[in-house]
Amino acid sequence: MRADRHYRRHLQRAIAHEGALIGARMTRLYAGAFIVYATVRVAIAIIEAPAEGIDVIPTVVASGASMVVASVTITTLLALFSTLVGAVSAIAVHWLLVRSAARGVRARPVVVGALVSLTSLAVGQIGLLPALGFSPLSLPLGTYLFWIGFPSVIYIVVTTWLGRPLWRHAHDAYPAGLSAQ
Repeated sequence: MRADRHYRRHLQRAIAHEGALIGARMTRLYAGAFIVYATVRVAIAIIEAPAEGIDVIPTVVASGASMVVASVTITTLLALFSTLVGAVSAIAVHWLLVRSAARGVRARPVVVGALVSLTSLAVGQIGLLPALGFSPLSLPLGTYLFWIGFPSVIYIVVTTWLGRPLWRHAHDAYPAGLSAQ
């Protein structure tokens, strides 16, 4: 019994760790996509309408470098948040899958992942953001999509996908007939 509790605690930590790593990776991936997009957009603007007396290539390189520095700084701060969200989401998905496995119910891992992501996004956007005095609806569409919309889509896709490997952990940890605590 004690070994089983130790195993479950170790498994929960491993799942939280994996969820945190996935959250951090997705933040870096989004930041990388932003750096490429912003650098190309700035480069096109500089090349199309160069100011007099400037060298275009050094200006494009300097602009790209400034985008990288700013993005890495913001990404580092956002990665702290996304690791927490990733860990909590992974634990929630696993917990729901373990509960269903312990009861002999075959929950659809994709559905469980989608429900966890949609529920947490609803709580965040409907409850948490307004409680902090921030209204997502007051933002311009481009700002909303950049800061909330696209990251939310990435979160839904990743958390939905996360259900598949966590389903295997749940059924390995709690085969039929073994009750979960």
